[in-house]
Amino acid sequence: MNLHRTLALSLGLVTLLGLAAAGARAETVSQGTFTLPEDVYWSNSLLPAGQYSVVLDRDTGGSGLISLRGEGVSLRFLAPAGYSLSPSRGCLKIQEVSGTYYVREFDDSVFGRAFRFALPKSARQVASSAGTRQTVTVPVSAE
Repeated sequence: MNLHRTLALSLGLVTLLGLAAAGARAETVSQGTFTLPEDVYWSNSLLPAGQYSVVLDRDTGGSGLISLRGEGVSLRFLAPAGYSLSPSRGCLKIQEVSGTYYVREFDDSVFGRAFRFALPKSARQVASSAGTRQTVTVPVSAE
């Protein structure tokens, strides 16, 4: 009886590991490069001004994965769930809030999908009281 239980648990574990490995593979959807003129926050990470490469991957489950490299930064995070279609292909839309810059949208260059990113709570509070906000568009050159 213990042998059956051990074999069943081992088989289940091997199956789960195989599924996890299959889910870890990703297909590159689009990639490009861009130059940030200022230090910019993307999600919770500060990106210093400079050259970057960006890769948008899709895993086998359909989730978007964004990879960034450059200026001593190497990040990988999930793209926000859902997207809208955008006529402005291949760009970052960056919003300035009281002298601090935040990536608000990434428009991929291949399919023209716009992934929107939320401002951190502290920046949202400042932005709502500040009124107008400047938006900067940074082109992403396709590779």
